Amino acid sequence: MLLVLPTSHLDAPAAQRLLDWIAEIKTPTEKHELIIAASKRVDISTFKSPFEKTSFFVPHDEDERGWPQSPNHLFKRLCQHITWNVKRPFLWFEADCVPIVPSWIDQIEAEYNSCGQPFMGARVAAENVPLHMSGNAVYPADVLYRALYICKLNNIAWDVACADDIVPNAHWTDLIQHVWSQKRDFDFPDRKSVTDILKPNTVLFHQCKNQSFIERLREMREASSK
Repeated sequence: MLLVLPTSHLDAPAAQRLLDWIAEIKTPTEKHELIIAASKRVDISTFKSPFEKTSFFVPHDEDERGWPQSPNHLFKRLCQHITWNVKRPFLWFEADCVPIVPSWIDQIEAEYNSCGQPFMGARVAAENVPLHMSGNAVYPADVLYRALYICKLNNIAWDVACADDIVPNAHWTDLIQHVWSQKRDFDFPDRKSVTDILKPNTVLFHQCKNQSFIERLREMREASSK
């Protein structure tokens, strides 16, 4: 499976922590390929990837106005690159995602290959927001032609802006769990805070912007190995 990890210069440390965690849980990476989609200010030479097949995509321009314009811009440029050059389905997973089990990629790939839909992700039905698919999801090789509004993205996050194109063609999966908060600062102080929120079938969790979710999972893995 092709995976895309986006990062700005602000997210780069978190992106490396995520890659370290993927290595720590011994995710089988031999069959899979990673593209690190980085904005121009990221020092890509510092990354250490557990994927033997790792490449970088750095757009010729950037938008550093913050959320949602900055992620919108990087996503648009990456989708252009995939549609015109790479031509393969891909899993977009951001630095605030956390894999739960070693087989997370294999499970997501298997379900996508059998689901019969071009998009696969978590169903998001939030108050005052249109029904949409969470942005951390699997997208088709021709994503730019299936979600034309991507080329016009600006002040609305792409998962919401493109909902009319994506939702009718999406497979809702329980493997990707999306928990959104207006404060955007989830913290997990103890193991119970993880077990209370984590759904049984989840293999990729979004979101945690600090290290706390990974730390709790690490504690749980160490306890189960004793």
